[in-house]
Amino acid sequence: RPRCVSPETLVLTAAAQMREARVDQLPVVDAEGRAVGLLDVQDLLAARFV
Repeated sequence: RPRCVSPETLVLTAAAQMREARVDQLPVVDAEGRAVGLLDVQDLLAARFV
């Protein structure tokens, strides 16, 4: 099972999970486990969240 976040997860929480797991991307999945997006560390850097 890959690490993933829900669409309701706060960006700062997701960024902390990415740092902890030392990964560059996290899939965003809905309640049924379907992929709805991908959170990438480069996007967080560009938006100045991290």
